[in-house]
Amino acid sequence: MPRVALALLSGLLAFGLAACDATMNPLTTNGIDDVNASKGNSKKSITISPRNPRIDALDGEVQLEATVVNGGGKVMSDPSVKWVSLDPEVATVNKSGRVTAVGVGEAKITATAQGESDVVTVTVQQVIVAVEVSPSYAFLEIPETQQLSAVGWDANDNPVPTASFTWSSTKPGVARVDSNGMVTAVTAGEAEITATANGGAKASSAIAVGERGVPPSDPPPGEWNRVLADTSIVGDVVVPDGEAWLIGANVRVRGNVRTVNGIIALRSGSSLTFVGGDPAKYVGGGMHFVPGTHDNDYGLWIGGMGANGKLDISCTPKTGWNRTGVNPTWAAGDEYWIAPTVVKDYLPKRWSPGQSIPRIDPRVPAAEVANVTRDCEIVGAPTGHIHIHSTSPSRIEYVRLEGLGVTLLDGDKRFTSGRYAIHLHHMGSASRGMVIRGVAAVGSRGRVYVPHISHGITFEDNVSVNSWNSAFWWDPGDRSDDITVDRLLVLGIRMPESVATAESEQIGRGAVLDGGAGVSIRNSAVAGVRGRPSSDGFFWPVRATRPAGWVFEDNVAHNNEGAGVRFYLRTSHEHEMHRTTTYRNGVNGIRTGQYFNVSHWTGATLIDDVFMLGTRSGKRDG
Repeated sequence: MPRVALALLSGLLAFGLAACDATMNPLTTNGIDDVNASKGNSKKSITISPRNPRIDALDGEVQLEATVVNGGGKVMSDPSVKWVSLDPEVATVNKSGRVTAVGVGEAKITATAQGESDVVTVTVQQVIVAVEVSPSYAFLEIPETQQLSAVGWDANDNPVPTASFTWSSTKPGVARVDSNGMVTAVTAGEAEITATANGGAKASSAIAVGERGVPPSDPPPGEWNRVLADTSIVGDVVVPDGEAWLIGANVRVRGNVRTVNGIIALRSGSSLTFVGGDPAKYVGGGMHFVPGTHDNDYGLWIGGMGANGKLDISCTPKTGWNRTGVNPTWAAGDEYWIAPTVVKDYLPKRWSPGQSIPRIDPRVPAAEVANVTRDCEIVGAPTGHIHIHSTSPSRIEYVRLEGLGVTLLDGDKRFTSGRYAIHLHHMGSASRGMVIRGVAAVGSRGRVYVPHISHGITFEDNVSVNSWNSAFWWDPGDRSDDITVDRLLVLGIRMPESVATAESEQIGRGAVLDGGAGVSIRNSAVAGVRGRPSSDGFFWPVRATRPAGWVFEDNVAHNNEGAGVRFYLRTSHEHEMHRTTTYRNGVNGIRTGQYFNVSHWTGATLIDDVFMLGTRSGKRDG
């Protein structure tokens, strides 16, 4: 071929024009049909992929794609496809081909374009990824029985009605269990009863077997078996069964203060200080105090296996906080703190009566002022804690808790499980009617208010100032039912950097709203949570969804380094959020996660904040 002809052919091909090879087969470039191509050599078609889609949880999704070929044999880049589910009771499909599981079974999904159709069968099943056993703790006397029940949950926290379980006991000589979950007490001791679902997911219940203690009787006013005052004690203070001891003024203990079936009381003027506790020697964990194991876990211990001990703290009433700085129970010499309000300021500050109280906008409340002075106190010097595991409810009112909670600043394991300012541990329904009111927690070295698998508790007008970890929390995945929180104020949370770096999960947040039924938080505020972009005011964790139906009303979150409110759980349960106010938070005012959520927000006010829904955000002012 002459050189000029080769140049001409190359130029034509470079511009995407059609040419023929030596056998005169039609060629195309850039998806343009050759106008000289033989008609009828290609057939229009549509093909769905994947071919065998499966969804393993209700509310789960799978994205289908349709490949459409036109009459010229070319794949269309943006075809018009109609998607239809022939079994909408099992799975639905939207106009983009995203399939959502509704029920267990098989659903045929069709895609139609250019008059051609294809169909695939989507299989929906519920794979059990989590198990819940209830009750999670029980005390039995020989030969009492306890019926346990188990529920399996799929990845979107929907119950699996077809779940089956295998039951086992770690110590059948203490407590045996039959194939239906019926436990029988055999001999004194403790055992774990485990339900294992088809698929391997499992959960356990702790069973204690022994003799129940005799509930202590409240003494007449002013009549105590013993009063401790103006004394320093080395070693444990142990209140005998059936006795009631009063902690008076200036009591210092280098050890534990504990009772199994007695009463430990504080009244106006009481002062209990734990001295010399070494965080490195704390063991942590455990259902109750165990001699020889928890000797160095200095703190206040109430109860035990089947015990009826009580903590009875009732001091002079004092309002915990307000937004005016004025209250009949407040005095000029009290210790006050005020919330930050300036942009990028996350640090609470001391305040005095007569000083101004900022209000950044008429549409939001003024800054919160806390009074943390009380006329009775429990102090950790440097550490201490309150641990209650009893079959009798306690009372904790109008006390200052300073420096309680245990966290190491160095070492391999810095966070100490179960050693919190107030830990109500696995009390179940025994805690119903319990009230935590007017408490001022200052400088807590760990979590503060922790009702863990303890039901029916009211938290009213409590304050946490400058704690190291979350002020309100219990273990995600566990449930505490009928918890009422009203007028909680959290000012300042900052996990020390060495702890936050070593313990990646220990991110301080204001109030962590975990799982339970009949739970509510109202008229509360969080400000000054700092240290990380995820240092949030109010936070719903991923696993706090069984069933986790919080009533969230009239709450305020501002000047937190993370989000004011972070809704990061995975659930199909609808949550109601009414009259939420956020302003000047570091990341977002309100932020939802990437999981399937149904949340209903009404009356929200955001000033200098962003509302982020998944990956989409928008400025909202007012």
